[in-house]
Amino acid sequence: MEAAAKEWFLRKHADSTIFGPLSFDQLSRWASAAQIAPHDSVSSDQETWIKAPMLPELQMDWLVEITTESYYGPTTLGAIQEFIRLGEITGENAIINSCDGTRKQIRELPLVLQTSIGPRVDTS
Repeated sequence: MEAAAKEWFLRKHADSTIFGPLSFDQLSRWASAAQIAPHDSVSSDQETWIKAPMLPELQMDWLVEITTESYYGPTTLGAIQEFIRLGEITGENAIINSCDGTRKQIRELPLVLQTSIGPRVDTS
């Protein structure tokens, strides 16, 4: 059975709180909104739990280089956009795709930056 067809449960790493049942769409929205951390776990039966980034459909494929020795992730591009919006990271931070190892500065990905900042409003 594919991920979208199942109900899901989310267990927060910090305090073991369990949320659910959730649709996959809700789980995916939470991942994109930085509401699911790399150490949180998901399950479709509350018996077998896996780390959220191990569920490929969540697309938690990105590591954020906070400093040259400190990383956050894996997480989603949506979460990265939220971190930019909150001012926690900037276009100068690098992100690494954990699937293929590519590394880029966020400023090299205009779609990520543009979406984070929001649409431009023409005031003329």
